[in-house]
Amino acid sequence: MNPQELRARLAEAGFHLYAEGGVRAYNEELRSVDPAFILPEFGRENARVALIGNGAELYDVIRCAARSDRALRESADPIDDYTKSRIERIALEITIPHELRFTFDAPPKTFAAVRLARALGLAEMGPSMLAIHPERGPYIALRAAIVFDQEGPPAQPLDSPCARCQPRPCIPAMNEAVASVGGVKAMNRASIKREVEAMLRARTACPVGAAYRYPERLLRYHYLHDPALLFAE
Repeated sequence: MNPQELRARLAEAGFHLYAEGGVRAYNEELRSVDPAFILPEFGRENARVALIGNGAELYDVIRCAARSDRALRESADPIDDYTKSRIERIALEITIPHELRFTFDAPPKTFAAVRLARALGLAEMGPSMLAIHPERGPYIALRAAIVFDQEGPPAQPLDSPCARCQPRPCIPAMNEAVASVGGVKAMNRASIKREVEAMLRARTACPVGAAYRYPERLLRYHYLHDPALLFAE
């Protein structure tokens, strides 16, 4: 399966974000930050890596899949479960040696998604602490990475929307959200659920990607993790 075929198969499954490059720059950064997140290198100078993510398109794909998949409808984490099952199924078609990593797995079977996105020119960490895509803004999710036993292509340069943004409205909105939960150290799933409205204001304050904004139920799901938000008619 060549990169174009892989990208097409992933898009059919709802994963429309895709970037390729080599692991070297990412791994060099992570060695000094947290070696537990280093990606495999297969003994190569710069092994090929593909980063996989999604936008709002995944919402309708999962809802459609759940109509005939009771286990998915009853899952506590339907997006993670769908992501794992579909990407693993697609990866079975890859004929060269490779390793698959998911953002929701524990180290060392995971990776620092936003750092890899920046290294590959896909997205950056915005002042709001969210991944910001040049077109889609904060309405993306980074799901998985596949490292291949072959040399990687040059990564695309990052087009930074945050560097051009003034007056950066996300900053006061995020400061308000962080203060509402009691500071960065107090941010966890429970405190984020409690202050979901402040978190939503921080995300939607970003002026980039308004045309790609998540449906309201999907937007709230990312903070509340309530499957009923995905499947309610």
